[in-house]
Order: sequence, then structure tokens, then C-alpha cells
Amino acid sequence: MKKKKKKPAPVLSAQEQWNAKIKVFFPEAEAYAKSRCKMGKIPSTGPDAAKYTHDFCWKMNELTIAAGLRVK
Repeated sequence: MKKKKKKPAPVLSAQEQWNAKIKVFFPEAEAYAKSRCKMGKIPSTGPDAAKYTHDFCWKMNELTIAAGLRVK
């Protein structure tokens, strides 16, 4: 009886590895941005949408700088 060969794990490209590191911080940044919105959810238009985007990007920058993935 022959042993089955294991399939090699797929090798991620450098870009895919980088994206995986960044995606870890999305839930925390989304929660922060939602908590700062008046309705407590993601707004689709208007000044609230701009504020959500600003807060999300600000938190992502803070988290990735703290993790050493970006430089301030």
C-alpha cells in the first residue's frame, strides 16, 4: 500500500502576505469608526460617510504604525 503524498501548501506572493498582515486590523478599525458614527453603523453618503472614512483610515494608520508595518 502506497502512502499518499501531501499536497504542498500554496506559496503566497509577497503582496498576498502583506495584505494578510494588514487585514488583521480591519475589524478593530471598523469597530472604532462605527462607534464614532451617530447611527452606529456604516453610513453610505454625506458628511457621516466622510467622517467614517476618516476615522477608519486614522485608526488603520495608528494600528499599522504600532505593529511596525508602516512608518510615521
